[in-house]
Amino acid sequence: MRSQLYIGMKKKYSFGYNVAISYFEAAIKKDPKYIPALSNLGIAYQKVGQYDKAIKAAMQAIELTSKPNQKASSHYNIAKAYEKKKDGLRHYKTIKKLRVIENTKPMKKG
Repeated sequence: MRSQLYIGMKKKYSFGYNVAISYFEAAIKKDPKYIPALSNLGIAYQKVGQYDKAIKAAMQAIELTSKPNQKASSHYNIAKAYEKKKDGLRHYKTIKKLRVIENTKPMKKG
């Protein structure tokens, strides 16, 4: 499954997002809870204009993770999809959720 993710990442740069989507989907088929593949699938869907699928993949990633950074990244991707869909209200609500997550992340020790 990690190899499918890696290949998908490479393919999106060399062959485009539609090819990458098939690899991310293959990784998810092997492990439906594989968060990196879900996150990248959401981004790829967004890049090809399939915003509802992008939102669904990102929401699945949010449900599966407990890591604030992964939640924040997925909320950001959802907000971008709503922005592209010209759904201002949902975009705004998602940005508010993202800000809450950003404000609750633990500070890194420098």
